[in-house]
Amino acid sequence: MKKAARKKLIEWTINGLLIVLVAVLAWHHFGPGKQQATRSGEARWSELSVVATVEVADDEQTIARGLMGRDALPRDSGMYFVYKESAVRTFWMKNTRIPLSIAFIDADGVIASIKDMEPFDETLVSSEVEVKDALEMNQGWFAANDVRKSDRAELKDGQVHFYRRTRR
Repeated sequence: MKKAARKKLIEWTINGLLIVLVAVLAWHHFGPGKQQATRSGEARWSELSVVATVEVADDEQTIARGLMGRDALPRDSGMYFVYKESAVRTFWMKNTRIPLSIAFIDADGVIASIKDMEPFDETLVSSEVEVKDALEMNQGWFAANDVRKSDRAELKDGQVHFYRRTRR
């Protein structure tokens, strides 16, 4: 093989290896399962370390009954209310003995607000904006676990996972 041809073959081999290396690095950084933004500066979601185990209320009867009549909730446990459509939601504490905090969750899973509710208080607590779901936990649970308004809540197999926006 001539010297010039050998040199070209080596250059093509090195360029090919560099292309493969860049592709592997890109796959590792942006591949499936990686949280990413579509444009520079957009928010990314990072999973928080806290998880809530929940009962799901997704029909009229369980939604109406909620946590009425209970004496306690286990630690890190609550009730997740699933509605078919978004609307301004109101809750009350009629016949509910446990002090609760409620997170109102919009159709994108983002927590729109978190409010405290007192036992037996029949004052309506409103989401004030349209939301699709709600999550009731022991009062103070969200603050104690650093779950905030604008975090995202995702229901998966009886557990709620929480995510926070981060910037890159």
